[in-house]
Amino acid sequence: MKRHIQSPSSWDAEQLADSGWRIRCSDSEISALDSLLDTLRSRGVTLDSATKEDFADATMQDLAHRILEQLRDGPGVALVGTWPLQKWGIDDAGLLFWGLGALLGSPRAQSEDGARLYSVGEEVPRGADLEMAYHVDVGRPPSPPEVIGLLCCRAARTGGASSVVSGKHVYESLASSRADLAEKLLDPIPFLRPDVGGGWQDRKHIDLRPVVQTGDDFRINYSRYWMDQGELAHGEPHDEITAEALAAFEDLLNTPGIGASHRLETGEMIFINNRHVLHARQRYEDSALPDEKRMLWRVWVDLESSS
Repeated sequence: MKRHIQSPSSWDAEQLADSGWRIRCSDSEISALDSLLDTLRSRGVTLDSATKEDFADATMQDLAHRILEQLRDGPGVALVGTWPLQKWGIDDAGLLFWGLGALLGSPRAQSEDGARLYSVGEEVPRGADLEMAYHVDVGRPPSPPEVIGLLCCRAARTGGASSVVSGKHVYESLASSRADLAEKLLDPIPFLRPDVGGGWQDRKHIDLRPVVQTGDDFRINYSRYWMDQGELAHGEPHDEITAEALAAFEDLLNTPGIGASHRLETGEMIFINNRHVLHARQRYEDSALPDEKRMLWRVWVDLESSS
């Protein structure tokens, strides 16, 4: 595959490995976070009552700064570890995790009732343990979140690795080989809104968006499920070249060596720039015991504008 690299956010698996995307929390940093947790507990701060100011701690702020560097000026993904969840517990770790998200920007509600974190995997719907294809999170209205954060509280018994791929690199690779197909991805296509309960024939619930938006505000809009449902709701199939362009883009997403995979272990976190980087999850097998099932905290964050 021809390389067409224009920025740090355009990478393949080998380049990501050399990019400094892995951020280690030192023993002294963990000790400082221990002290912060003690302070929060003594003040009665909870996940529901916490504010950004509660985490105005030098260690937390430095960690957030290092993550932001990777999200904004680096590859668009940061792997962070490892927090001692066996010592802290899932709830207190979740409090710190939300606080880290608040230092990155503005965390979004995860549900209609305003939940600050979402528990991924505790009650897995049938089939949800299957492989999840590359996508960006569509989030809740009005627009996709800028950053996805995941904290692994319990890993699956086997499998479940997370995969990431640079949308910019995939698009540039397609542009190098088939400029006509890459150009077609700039045209808006119908996406079904994820908040719609069932009225797919009502066109007001369809958003028209390009799969790729280029320029200074580069972003990827790619979630095959909502794209397919949007096509169905729109009532007209994609034209031949659009269908070919989507198939070519998907083939590139799954080209060996273009994306990178990592199985999150307990206490590890991953933060993903949801505008530049697509993510996937491999199939997993879970424990039959409820207290041992795969579980991750998820936070969505919108970054604050740079000054």
